[in-house]
Amino acid sequence: MNATDGQGNGEEVQPFANATAQRVAKIYAEGLFDAAQKASDVDGVLEQLRSFIDDVLKSQPDFEHFLASAAVARERKEEVLRQALEG
Repeated sequence: MNATDGQGNGEEVQPFANATAQRVAKIYAEGLFDAAQKASDVDGVLEQLRSFIDDVLKSQPDFEHFLASAAVARERKEEVLRQALEG
């Protein structure tokens, strides 16, 4: 039996994939936190992250799926993010 994605759309989430995604997310979160600490700007980075989630990911679920997709290369995701944030 699979869990639903919690988004109310009934999509099933594979437990293994969900656990893997959580481990990867933890690694990235720790890296972001470390970088924010080194820059002495934890509060500022947290505010930017919250803003990105609220303003972009919540309003553009397809973009969130794009960023979460293992089928899209990291380099491509970086390129798209840079273009979106710069332009």
